[in-house]
Amino acid sequence: MSPDGPAVAVAAAAGTAAVRRCRHCGLPVGAEAPAGTRDFCCSGCAAAYALVAGLGLGDYYRRRSIDPNQRPLKPDEEPSLDLSGYISGDEGVSRVNLVVEGLHCAACVWLIETVLSRQPGVVSARVNMTTRRLALAWRAL
Repeated sequence: MSPDGPAVAVAAAAGTAAVRRCRHCGLPVGAEAPAGTRDFCCSGCAAAYALVAGLGLGDYYRRRSIDPNQRPLKPDEEPSLDLSGYISGDEGVSRVNLVVEGLHCAACVWLIETVLSRQPGVVSARVNMTTRRLALAWRAL
């Protein structure tokens, strides 16, 4: 396989031009890709890739399984959610349950749980693949 991924390997074998694919989500990377994100379809994917790599969790990209029939989600450039009405807690531990859209495989579950559990104050982070729910508990620092 080509070091640039399966799309490049197939294109090289067929003698055709390769479609550049985002290193994080696999979507095609167009000429309009933001400056400094040549290998990514958007700045959100570039940031997610940097986070995964920076935490030493590059195995995620080996483990994941992308369903070609499922439309990948694009991250909001500037999320602005007020979740305060959904947070409960007792004995100094806050809890929230969230729906995780775009959950594709067990590697996604592993990555979400691993990244969150490494954060200071996080007591637990569990994702249910079937219901696509994240149960997060943390202590304020």
